[in-house]
Amino acid sequence: MLKKHRQVSIEKLRLTNPQREGVLQLLASQKNKYRKLLHEAHERLHILADMTSSLEFWQNIDGHFEHISPVCEKMTGYVPSEFFNDEVRIEDIIHPDSRRQFARDKKKAVAGRSGTDVEYKFLRKDAQVRWALTSWQPVVTRRGRQIGVRISIRDITAQKLFQELATNYETAFRALVSEAQAVAVISLDPAGAVLSWNAAAERMSGRAERDAVGAGFLGMLDGAGREDGERLLDALRVFPPEPHATFLAALTRSDATLLPVRITFTALYDSDQKVSEVLCFFHAASVETA
Repeated sequence: MLKKHRQVSIEKLRLTNPQREGVLQLLASQKNKYRKLLHEAHERLHILADMTSSLEFWQNIDGHFEHISPVCEKMTGYVPSEFFNDEVRIEDIIHPDSRRQFARDKKKAVAGRSGTDVEYKFLRKDAQVRWALTSWQPVVTRRGRQIGVRISIRDITAQKLFQELATNYETAFRALVSEAQAVAVISLDPAGAVLSWNAAAERMSGRAERDAVGAGFLGMLDGAGREDGERLLDALRVFPPEPHATFLAALTRSDATLLPVRITFTALYDSDQKVSEVLCFFHAASVETA
């Protein structure tokens, strides 16, 4: 069982005046020492927080801000003092499309629950629409009492715009592929299974897309062509690859006849430099030499 330390008043000690003065000076110096150490620790924490590229808020339970990182103005257009002086709240910069979700998540934060990488749209001071990934966690004392919430906001607008651009390009590419007449354009997963199959591929192979999707494309080639295809698919899994890989093969049509084709593989990679999809272009070899 732990014993409680009794607090003894200096006045109750039997000290001479010189002794009392010496004790008081010692206590004052220790108090100043600990105050200095606390100040230095506080400064280090602020420096570390200011060095991050994300926007960091520390909000007390009563809603007032204890700390806001300097990147605030660059990211939101508002200077930290506008938040400190209650001229603007975090809720005010959340886009209307995300406010309902933000309100639900804020209740969780105040209740002491954490959240990681929640996506919101927000509005800069100049009304620009931006996207952010937001994480939060409770600020808790050593005794377990929650005294606030730390909120971390990372701007992902560039990634979102890139995703939209990539989606638009893919839509346009699929539209062009569906209209291609002379060239069969198909897409394969990293293992070589068919993901998509255009009209030219249907015409050349005699197989409808619904029958081709999910099947292994290399299994439709003759023996030599299958070996070349497997070798080139393996080579594409090493990053950076050759720009494209081309080989000759014989495509086995649905009626068991063979069609000589020239095939080109081009790989698409994800952010981890792993193959996400392989585009396959092929046409009758006789068309090229005609």
